[in-house]
Amino acid sequence: MTPRRAPITAPSAWEGRRLRQRTDWIEVLAAAELAEIGRAIETSGVREMPCERITKGGFPLPGLADRLGEAAAEVRDGRGFCLLRGFPAAAYTVDDACRIFWALGLHFGTPVSQNSDEVAYVRSWLLAVVSDVTAQRPLRARKPTFRCPL
Repeated sequence: MTPRRAPITAPSAWEGRRLRQRTDWIEVLAAAELAEIGRAIETSGVREMPCERITKGGFPLPGLADRLGEAAAEVRDGRGFCLLRGFPAAAYTVDDACRIFWALGLHFGTPVSQNSDEVAYVRSWLLAVVSDVTAQRPLRARKPTFRCPL
């Protein structure tokens, strides 16, 4: 029996070349939403706690919560991702930016480690800082580094 081949038409079967022609996967945060995030970090009391203790209800975003919920539904049931754009990370300390990213992420689901439980020093990584260092070190100047901690 020959398997029947048909194009996959689900929203999660996107192609980069087609995606670049659209912007419906990009959520640009509005000034009012950014102000709400700023108020939440200032008034919610989360600055005194580790990210793991921050709850969705403890970081109130009443004006942004529905929009984040719609984006989360698209991640879960649609194309599988979205891009939140416009957050001024440089305006916050690294610790506050991490708390904000954590709180926003709670609208998308329950945090879980993306690292192996086999490796003690990364066991508790639930949030990591990722930076584009391409301008500081061009691709051709970088040496590939591979590490297997086992």
